[in-house]
Amino acid sequence: MRLALIASTLLLGAAACDKAPAPPTPSAAVAPADSPAPAPRPTLAPMPAPGAVDPSAALPPGHPPIGDTGQLPPPPAPAGPMAATVAAETGVPRPLPLEGSGSIAELRSRLAKIKDTSKHATLEDAFRKVFTIDRGSRDNPGAEAILTPLAQDPDPAVASLAERTLGLVRVNSGFDQEGAKARYARAIALDPEYGEAHYAMAFMLAMGDRTQGKVHFDKAMALGVPDNRGLREQFYGTH
Repeated sequence: MRLALIASTLLLGAAACDKAPAPPTPSAAVAPADSPAPAPRPTLAPMPAPGAVDPSAALPPGHPPIGDTGQLPPPPAPAGPMAATVAAETGVPRPLPLEGSGSIAELRSRLAKIKDTSKHATLEDAFRKVFTIDRGSRDNPGAEAILTPLAQDPDPAVASLAERTLGLVRVNSGFDQEGAKARYARAIALDPEYGEAHYAMAFMLAMGDRTQGKVHFDKAMALGVPDNRGLREQFYGTH
């Protein structure tokens, strides 16, 4: 009886060994409770399809587009009055505007008052050095050297033209307001009917004494000077 029981026990153990469970597959493996969870794999944004929104649209204004050469876009074209083309002389060195302050019309009217024609060429040369629309060929120091002695000429027509031109030299030399106003004031004292000198003075006074500036502005308008700087609209229209 005891021998039969032992034999039965041995047979059951052998059968259990034959049926040992297979190791778990990787998909069924369970991580230990104290191990960290694996980090999620990063995903890449898809490339924009043709016709999609340009990513450069979200960049700050003025930033070069993504993928561009790095060059900033050209500045926008000027708009408004500054974009208008000034009617000017053609085919001459240092051309002048046709009308208004600092124009060929002003130069001719002033030279017509000077009887000593030998001074015309010198005065015209200096005037063109200061007022030419070709800014690259302006020569304020050269004009000042020419005009400084002529500002003391006994002929008021010569001296007033020299002083009026020297006024703009002062403006162009570090925006010397007081120096410019002193030159314009003397030009007006020498010739009270010098309309462009009144207009220039009105321009300078617009930044300080508009009451007195309007006196000069109204005088310039009465003398037929074109308001080519728009002083009425900007400064003197409501006074």
